[in-house]
Amino acid sequence: MQNSFYILPKTRLGKYAVIFTVIAIILVVTINALSINMDIPTDDTGFFGNLLFAVMALGALFCTIISTITGLVAVFKNKERSALVFLCILIGYLAIYFGAAQFVGEITDSH
Repeated sequence: MQNSFYILPKTRLGKYAVIFTVIAIILVVTINALSINMDIPTDDTGFFGNLLFAVMALGALFCTIISTITGLVAVFKNKERSALVFLCILIGYLAIYFGAAQFVGEITDSH
């Protein structure tokens, strides 16, 4: 019986899903590293108060959305069965959920 579950992805879309997730993680780590010693103003400036961080956060969110879509396509269309692709789908789902919650919180000003 051939092993049908792998750690590393075998398909091109599976590899793209992992790459986009790694890019998103790098962006989030960069945001955290740059914001450690920043003076945060006391008034609420909203999401776009610091444009660089907002663009990086949106870039990370879009990378996770792309990663989730390519991971799902790889799983359902190409029958990808790697642990990293399933992890990318889970990370993407959580990022989309919390990104949507942040967006709704900004619109309704309920946070």
